[in-house]
Amino acid sequence: IIKGIPQSQFDLKLLLGVWDMNMIQTPDGDGWTDEDPEDDYSMHFMDSANGAISALPWINIPFTYKMTDTNKFELIRLSGFDTMTIIDLDNDNLILEVVSNAGTRREHYTRGEVPNPLSFVAKYNMNTLGLGFVTDSIACNVSGYFTYEEVVPMQEFAFLLGGYFIPTVDEWRAIIPDNNHQIPFGNLSAMTDLRVTETVTVQNKSITMTSDYAHSPDNYPGCTSALRYVGTSMVSAWRYEYLEHEDGVYYLKITSRSLFGKPDIDMTDIARRDEFWLQNTEEDIVRYFPASGYKNESDAIQNQGTNGYYWSYTPHGNGLAAGMSFGPNTAYTNYVDKAAHKYSLRLFRSRVIE
Repeated sequence: IIKGIPQSQFDLKLLLGVWDMNMIQTPDGDGWTDEDPEDDYSMHFMDSANGAISALPWINIPFTYKMTDTNKFELIRLSGFDTMTIIDLDNDNLILEVVSNAGTRREHYTRGEVPNPLSFVAKYNMNTLGLGFVTDSIACNVSGYFTYEEVVPMQEFAFLLGGYFIPTVDEWRAIIPDNNHQIPFGNLSAMTDLRVTETVTVQNKSITMTSDYAHSPDNYPGCTSALRYVGTSMVSAWRYEYLEHEDGVYYLKITSRSLFGKPDIDMTDIARRDEFWLQNTEEDIVRYFPASGYKNESDAIQNQGTNGYYWSYTPHGNGLAAGMSFGPNTAYTNYVDKAAHKYSLRLFRSRVIE
């Protein structure tokens, strides 16, 4: 989509792909006034591999540009924009001046890596005391169980563990969609669901993207593949597997691989397990979720070994709360149940987990 990329201080294609926005400024007559970015402001500019630029109020709109000077480029297919000028650019910082029919502003960026949303998810469940993590990612009988009322006051302590937090349902949705038909398991019919529009939250940023999902039970039972975050620099391949451990209990395995800068990969490639997922695995992010079941109001364990239930921080009113659930047939977010039931707890982190 982007043509005529110049070689100057930095390749502009790279420049448009790996910068985190940290400040917006608007003119006040004598200089520039700092403004707080909106909550759903873009995390990154997008490069030609992803075909979009994400910036309010234009979210995920394809564009082209042409260079009009050594440090100025004009956007061609983005309604409302006239020009963007590179005001400052070095190894660590970028300042763009944006002139549009809405006015003039400056956007400050610092160099950063494009994150994979799965890399913010803790590797293990919380333990029975709620004071740390278990050490086994698959065992279904070692995690703690907590009511929603017990979970809420744990938020402050979670941060003290190293920048962790209890995710909202929108943050869970960044990992697993909320539609219980998009990640089927078992011997269900083949399913392809393309161009699904999803709005999720990653690191307190609201992101709207499209996703593709495919399930082929004859070839890969217990598995759904996905191409998610299309239209953003976090575009990535995802694989959801409902697997049986050697001791007869089940767990959910999620694998995600960034496709940033890899424009030749599409959903057809991702759905091929042997050709795609068993090669080039060094960049994969993997998380396991044990099927620990839950405890009912009588403190009796239910569905242990077959199903997993994980609270979010989001209440649902009238003694209910939302979370993530998986089992033999599907995995999905926005599973609503009684807040008095005791679920497992998986934390997310404000920084990438190595």
